[in-house]
Amino acid sequence: MAPRARPSPEEIERKRLERAQKKEAAEARDPDEMLEAMSHALHYDFREHVVEIQEDWSGDGSGLAGMQWLGGLSLARFFDDRDRFPAGHFKDKRVLEVGAGCGLTGILLAHLGARVTITDLDVTKAEPNVEANLAPGVVRERVELTALDWKNPLAAGIVGTFDMIVAGECCYFVDCIEPLFRTMWLLSTSDTVIFLWGIVSSAALEEFNRIVNDYFVVERVSTDEQGASSGGNIEQAVTELSAGHEEAPASPPPLEASIGGVMSNDDPSTRGRALLRLHRRSDISVEFS
Repeated sequence: MAPRARPSPEEIERKRLERAQKKEAAEARDPDEMLEAMSHALHYDFREHVVEIQEDWSGDGSGLAGMQWLGGLSLARFFDDRDRFPAGHFKDKRVLEVGAGCGLTGILLAHLGARVTITDLDVTKAEPNVEANLAPGVVRERVELTALDWKNPLAAGIVGTFDMIVAGECCYFVDCIEPLFRTMWLLSTSDTVIFLWGIVSSAALEEFNRIVNDYFVVERVSTDEQGASSGGNIEQAVTELSAGHEEAPASPPPLEASIGGVMSNDDPSTRGRALLRLHRRSDISVEFS
């Protein structure tokens, strides 16, 4: 499957009009139905960039992809930390975002200079946010949108190698864990760094820990408590996401202080709300049909 062609301004405006009409019709029928038809706008200030995310609660396509999850925001805050990633660090790096949802992390990385392939099973939720936040020209040309099914990753036709793969809260159902691992293994090399944040359920965490070492070497990355040189930190991300919704997600347990990037005491039972760095194992072979 080839990357999605960039929609014309007319197509983007048509989609916005359709959503507005659906919202208006729902309100006329029943005000409570608005929750199913409306979009929700979120505003994020980073060190040098502002990103506006439009959630899609319409019920069209993937409901999971239409919401801004904490994992994506936490990764974006992490990558915006200049103590960890000096200005220019991401310039022309090839980045793959899997399970991108609304596209926040990929959009921020494009602003930071990366060439990003934004993927999800339903990439239509990210598309309007990419168009709204990345003006036509050099920055917009850094981004491709591609539908990616983890159970059939070869069909996406993604070619080339990636310097980095990012995944924010992609581990939610037990059945999705191994397809995700196989996809990331296929699309990475021994030089690819994978950042993963957020394992949503205890059952998914158990499955994650059971098989992750079959595919990757795992490191737990410490997070900046202060976020002084960035647009914020993990704790701030929780606060921001909570402020954007009437019902806030439960706050994750506090992460331990930085000990120089990689933490020595990685307790697998507490990886659910930890930032993990994965490295592809090269001593295995994964078959794809």
